[in-house]
Amino acid sequence: MRYTKFIIKNFRGIQELTLDLDKQPTSKIITLVGLNESGKTSILQAINLLRHDLPKDDRHKLIPKKNKLNFSGSVSVQGFLAVSSADNVLIAKKVKEWDIENIKPISIIDIKREYKYQDSQFIDNNNYWTLHVEIKKKGTNDFTKIDATNEVWQKLISYLRDELLPKVLHYSDFLFDFPTKIFLDKENSESKKQTQFRDVIQDILTSIDKDLTIEDHIVKRLNDKSEAAQESLDHTLSKMSSQISKVVLGAWKNIMDIKGKEIFVEAKSESQTIVKKNAEGQLVSQKQIVHYLEFRLKEGTEKYYISERSLGCKWFFTFLLCTEFRKNRKTDIGETLFLLDEPASNLHSTAQKKLWDKFSDLVHNSRLIYTTHSHHLIKP
Repeated sequence: MRYTKFIIKNFRGIQELTLDLDKQPTSKIITLVGLNESGKTSILQAINLLRHDLPKDDRHKLIPKKNKLNFSGSVSVQGFLAVSSADNVLIAKKVKEWDIENIKPISIIDIKREYKYQDSQFIDNNNYWTLHVEIKKKGTNDFTKIDATNEVWQKLISYLRDELLPKVLHYSDFLFDFPTKIFLDKENSESKKQTQFRDVIQDILTSIDKDLTIEDHIVKRLNDKSEAAQESLDHTLSKMSSQISKVVLGAWKNIMDIKGKEIFVEAKSESQTIVKKNAEGQLVSQKQIVHYLEFRLKEGTEKYYISERSLGCKWFFTFLLCTEFRKNRKTDIGETLFLLDEPASNLHSTAQKKLWDKFSDLVHNSRLIYTTHSHHLIKP
């Protein structure tokens, strides 16, 4: 499954815009070019919104800029997807679990997320799915068209949303802010930035051995102080360090000078005071053991946190770490859509030109939309 078109209406500074990814000549890399404040970033944010809803308290930020004073209407983002024959094979197999003998192939799916406002106040939101579904129940001869009132239709939408819908990965300013600590406990990784980095840690482990997990092969070994557990942990961290150095620094060498550099991964745990709500809804503080990783870059005899390096170093390291491992994630079905906002805009022109070559490698099994106003990142 892949995204083919987006329609954006009344989103911040955008009155109405259609982005047709299948428009000729087609390309797996789409460049959005424009001056500052021309709406490039808003396009990426709108596309990302289709898969990642905003919290209710932030929905007022979607109101068109020129209508902030008094807006009554709706903000919407609509995405169209082409369904492949491989997708339809999976769908046909899935519906058999619901006692459906057969389903006609689906060709196009239309998804629309809409937010309604009255006098600049958010009042309601809806998420619409439009697709043509015809099924044949066991013991019948004819196909029957079904809609949202049918239980099978509802199950099908849940399956498509959770299992087959392509991922949308929006990388914005977090690329400039590599965390000193990447928390491994899910409850401490709830921020968008920490969640993305925790997912990358799992991608790295999977690239080493598909059965490795954060919980079993890092956290549990951190808590187990036995000699055997610590040796296994050291071996895992050594493998991770080697893999990152090979994959990330290997790709980096064509962009920046990395001679004599290595990556070291360290696992640590410590007691922290966590503030949480109790059963009565009151905020209470409690001590809790947290587990985290630290990444360091070795240059000569010195080791530095990634966060201590230059802006360009941090950007390239984070970008390559997030994309080089993520692009091969086996659980991602369909054509993953990467969204990059002003990538490496502050870097030297030579580095920008070399970065563009990495884009070509990135979209082997995915698609990329990025914004820029640098002519060094435009390659017709």
